[in-house]
Amino acid sequence: MSTPHAAIVMDLHLQRDLPQAINFLHHIEETGYPLRSMSYEGDLVLVEANTMPNQLQKYWALWLI
Repeated sequence: MSTPHAAIVMDLHLQRDLPQAINFLHHIEETGYPLRSMSYEGDLVLVEANTMPNQLQKYWALWLI
């Protein structure tokens, strides 16, 4: 069964286990889901697993659409 309008929203805390979190995010990207985060303006912006550890955010609310 296909659900083309489904979305997954998840909270991710990188400081708990960074290598495991990054591997998990790479797996999500490999399955075809682009990673999106909500900006302070309320827009969904694309992010990449490799760049997330360099950001100042302590946690991420990611949208998989």
